Amino acid sequence: MRLIHALSIAGLLAPTAQAQEQAPARVQAPLEAQAPASEPALTEATPAPPGPWKFSARHTLLFYGTQQAAETRGPYNEGNRLARIPDQLADAEWREDWRLDAGRCDARLDLRLVARQVLRADDGTDRSLQREAYVRTGGVGCRFGEGFEARLGRDVLQWGNATFRSPSNPFFVDTGKTHPIRELLGKDLLQLGWRSASGLSVSAVHHFGNAQRDDSSPGPFHATSALRLDQVDPTQSLGAIASVRDDGRWRLGGYLTRTVSDAWLLYGDASVQRGSDGLYPLADAAAPAGWRFGPRGSGKQALRGAALLGAAYTFESGWSLTGEMLASNEGYDAGERDRAREAARAGNALWSSGTAVAPAGAGLLGDALQPRLSVIGRRYVFLQLLRTEWKNRADVALRVAHNVDDGSSQVSGSLTWFIGERTQLLWFGAVNLGARDAEFSRLVRYSTLLGLRFAL
Repeated sequence: MRLIHALSIAGLLAPTAQAQEQAPARVQAPLEAQAPASEPALTEATPAPPGPWKFSARHTLLFYGTQQAAETRGPYNEGNRLARIPDQLADAEWREDWRLDAGRCDARLDLRLVARQVLRADDGTDRSLQREAYVRTGGVGCRFGEGFEARLGRDVLQWGNATFRSPSNPFFVDTGKTHPIRELLGKDLLQLGWRSASGLSVSAVHHFGNAQRDDSSPGPFHATSALRLDQVDPTQSLGAIASVRDDGRWRLGGYLTRTVSDAWLLYGDASVQRGSDGLYPLADAAAPAGWRFGPRGSGKQALRGAALLGAAYTFESGWSLTGEMLASNEGYDAGERDRAREAARAGNALWSSGTAVAPAGAGLLGDALQPRLSVIGRRYVFLQLLRTEWKNRADVALRVAHNVDDGSSQVSGSLTWFIGERTQLLWFGAVNLGARDAEFSRLVRYSTLLGLRFAL
């Protein structure tokens, strides 16, 4: 569904991606995705048989409910007739994470069984029980020679310390670090890497497919090949990645993390690319509503760039404060932002007309809500106050994301609390502030989630 990603950004908090509560890492290994710190570790399901084979597993059951309020007065979803955002939801998830270690080779499989029931919604909203089974990540890998490794399968590939977005990552711009339940869905990758004892690593990656339910990259799929170089030292990590798609579009990215002291961590994350998949508002007298969304002029050839600068300070009490600034020339400038609002109003009027061409208005609104951009604006500020393992039982976070250009913000908080040895209380809440046609506040005004996680 074309609106899913836009709903997630705006604050519709039903889990579709990954997150983890984690304190600012001093130095991260470049290739390894970390499990949420608040989840139980993998344990042996049965006594390991003699020899090198070892099987481990984690079984997790989650139940949670969501209460939310749609923004129904703006042009993007007037009367909630387009997005059909429900007021109340009930969700259940069964997560199975399996690992098999066979000496130089290993295999893993993360299975998900999910069910959702709409409890309260406007008339016309689908209230049937939704059920789905899918593979979040899974694959095989083998180590050979001196420091070489090959992996094939669905994986989450991340690096650096950025929290709000990771511009240098051509596969996962969304870091998935701002929600205690959501998971990033892996992408189908072939990886070949080499790592030295000195911390230098080189890897080649080929992205050849996405899962059917993956909505993180709207628009046509393009296979991508990348070459990556990383250096990890005790006090810093840095890396560069060059990638090219099957249509010839190239991208260069890099990141740097520096531990300045026991308290201070500084980092940066940036990229530059040729062209953009973004859709920009264009006046078109031949279009049913007088507007359409398409490439920006010479957008297929112009250079687009994004840069994030961040700093984290850890207090003696264990609390950490993170601040990030993101700038991008791929997002809308002031004129494009105004034209996008005009196009949305025109699309809404056409969608409400009830004429034979009314569905074209819904299509125009869909493009306005999801214009295939990593960020819709050009300047963002992000703040996070985080405490992990508070009293050895809880992770607590308060976050603010602010779009400097249109003035909208999302203020969110999260809590995971062990109320038993294998039971966690989960809470997440967000309030979206701003005009009815601004980025964060145009679809959802507030959302809150409450649930339990059981380690079986």
